[in-house]
Amino acid sequence: MRKHMISFVKDFAKNEDGAVALEYALVMVLVAFGLVAALTTFSGDLNGLFTGIGANIAAYKVPAL
Repeated sequence: MRKHMISFVKDFAKNEDGAVALEYALVMVLVAFGLVAALTTFSGDLNGLFTGIGANIAAYKVPAL
């Protein structure tokens, strides 16, 4: 039983799959944080842009065929 436990601990210590997953998770958190910061900063400008686009679409009249 002891050999099995020691072998398990050694194998677990050598396994790097969790480290790679953790790195990807940290990168995704940083990207999400950057997106939230950017969208918060430019929310007024984006709101004005989409409001203008919506007004132009609403005012557009399809020509008769």
